[in-house]
Amino acid sequence: MKRVVSEAVAVGNAAGVKLSADEMFAAVLKLGSEAIPEAISSTAQDIARGKPTEIDSLNGFLVRKGAELIVSTPVNETLCSLVKLLEQAPSV
Repeated sequence: MKRVVSEAVAVGNAAGVKLSADEMFAAVLKLGSEAIPEAISSTAQDIARGKPTEIDSLNGFLVRKGAELIVSTPVNETLCSLVKLLEQAPSV
């Protein structure tokens, strides 16, 4: 999770949006552990229902913007690929 956030911060900074990796990671942890700890992500819900996810609009956007700005986003690329594989898997 930390590397996903670090890549997002790097892309944001390259685009001129000044972000702090430490602050962003703290916000992600707070949201996940304090605000809504038992929440299930919309991506997980979509996969469970056999529906297409929004991965292209979320992490996929970050990957495309990173490529445009020459910022490496290998973890987000991997997440996108894995979610796409899950979308294509037969429902169990």
